[in-house]
Amino acid sequence: MLVMVWVMLCWIGYSYHQERLSAAEQTAYQQIQAIGDLKAQEIARWLKERQGDAATLLARPISLALAALLASPNVSAPRQSVAKWLHSLVHHYDYSAVMLLDDDARIVLSAPQDEGVLDDHSRAFVAKSLDTRQVVFSGLYGNPSPRLDFIVPLMAEGELPLGCLLLRVDPQEFLFPLLQTWPTPNIPGETLLVGREGDRVVFLHLPQHRSQRTSVPGPPLDTPSLSAVRVIDDKGGGMIGIDYRGKEVLATLHPIPNSPWSVVAKVDRDEIFAPLRRSALGTAAIIVLLMLVVGLLAWMTWRHQREVALRGINQLLEMRVQERTTHLQTLNRQLQQEISDRRQAQADQQESETMFRQLVEHLHEIFWMASIDGNTILYVSPAYQEIRGHPCQRLYEHSQDWLEAIHPEDRPGIEDVHARILQHGKLDAEYRIVRPDGSVRW
Repeated sequence: MLVMVWVMLCWIGYSYHQERLSAAEQTAYQQIQAIGDLKAQEIARWLKERQGDAATLLARPISLALAALLASPNVSAPRQSVAKWLHSLVHHYDYSAVMLLDDDARIVLSAPQDEGVLDDHSRAFVAKSLDTRQVVFSGLYGNPSPRLDFIVPLMAEGELPLGCLLLRVDPQEFLFPLLQTWPTPNIPGETLLVGREGDRVVFLHLPQHRSQRTSVPGPPLDTPSLSAVRVIDDKGGGMIGIDYRGKEVLATLHPIPNSPWSVVAKVDRDEIFAPLRRSALGTAAIIVLLMLVVGLLAWMTWRHQREVALRGINQLLEMRVQERTTHLQTLNRQLQQEISDRRQAQADQQESETMFRQLVEHLHEIFWMASIDGNTILYVSPAYQEIRGHPCQRLYEHSQDWLEAIHPEDRPGIEDVHARILQHGKLDAEYRIVRPDGSVRW
């Protein structure tokens, strides 16, 4: 019973602890879900604003100054006017750079002035924009200096594109700080901007625990235990997995509308459960104390019951000892009487045997006793030696000695008579015997 109570206390403590762990994990999940949703909405709103700027520029008719500069890049009058306009875009719309490009992706004019030649990656996006005549969003690229480009084709009405306008955004100004802040101090966490390149996960900004910046290759998508991989495959929701550091995390995925990106919000499970593990020691101490109290009460109860039981057993033993003593005294008297009766019977038997021997030993006829089958001689009188001519011991050793002494002519009949004696118990017969000296007697 005590063991069952202890087991129940341990089970209650374990269930209580597990319930708290589950509640803490649920609370953490709700927090990171809300944080991830908020950051995904902020990034979506920011991208929409940038895409709106580009769409507005695409919808506006190209100015005469722009057309003139693209047609004659060395003319100073339109160049000054366009440069002023480019600087106003940088200043008022928080772009890190705005570049005017011709239809060969060469930089005609830029603000600020120190922008160099476009790399191959940027040229590919420019060529795509000129070919499709649509605004092209480059996504995050460049390592170790990440950037975002919006390329707007510049077209005169009904004509081929004359060039394009490249609006460059520095993600360090808004995007990365937004991702790197975590609003709840009680459970520290991390948000990652991730995407897919083929069959791999790509970290699109600097994770807190990595030393490289954008487009950091992640694990293959067929690695199901990694949180970023699993949430991308599951198309949203929460899960428990292993992050890029090899630590177990609780993570949620938040796709960003109208973009190839997703926000992964995650917290280390160790951080979620750390306060509960510390409080679990206090819970365990309380359970141990309760077990000791229950054990002490059980011991005191057992001791009291044992004393009561021992008193009852002592009383019962005294009663049984008294009953046993009385019974033994009665048996002793009966035994003494039986011994006296047996001694008397032995004396009577001995007297009878003495009288019997005196009787048979003075007879001049053979008196003998045998077993029922006749194979064992129990007694033969001394007259056997006198009549038969052999000692009595011979008959004891050889029970057929008397039959062998019968005259050959009388033996068959006596054998038949002997068989009937065994059946009927008593018969009379008269026959002759041959003594060892050859003499015949009836």
